[in-house]
Amino acid sequence: MSVSPARLFAAVLVASTCASQATATIPYTPVPAIGPPVVGPGVMPPDFVYGKEHSHDLDFSPATSTLDPQQVIAWDGIGGTADGVDYTGTRPGWPADQEVDAIANHRDALFDELRFDLAHLTFSHDDTVGIAGTVGPFGSPVLFPIPSGGPVMLSNGSMIGGAGEVSVEESG
Repeated sequence: MSVSPARLFAAVLVASTCASQATATIPYTPVPAIGPPVVGPGVMPPDFVYGKEHSHDLDFSPATSTLDPQQVIAWDGIGGTADGVDYTGTRPGWPADQEVDAIANHRDALFDELRFDLAHLTFSHDDTVGIAGTVGPFGSPVLFPIPSGGPVMLSNGSMIGGAGEVSVEESG
């Protein structure tokens, strides 16, 4: 059975809108920022870490429960979400709104510590990943499916969680 792109988009739109309404019912409770972030042993639980953000395949606004390309979502670690940074219109000459794919900035707290492997990195990924050096037709990256359950071995031998699972890369 084949599904038209229009029907698939409609189904995703309904699902994402319903999911965003469900998460929007839990009030966002920001973690108080007390001093600069610190690097140390172990990984702190999410509800003790301030400044957390994430992005979905189809970005949406938790405040309005509508699709909003380039909207980043702030989350508190206990279930609450709020609108974070909205990158709409911030890049002159960029094509119409596109989805936020990954979030990192040289001004982020602990960015340098992550670059030099002095801080832990907590992340998750989609159900497909690109592998460096694999190029398909028209120069596009080749995407490989990732199972929903981990662990998943990467080409460099590292192990990560499956699609949608949280993975932690501890500092060296």
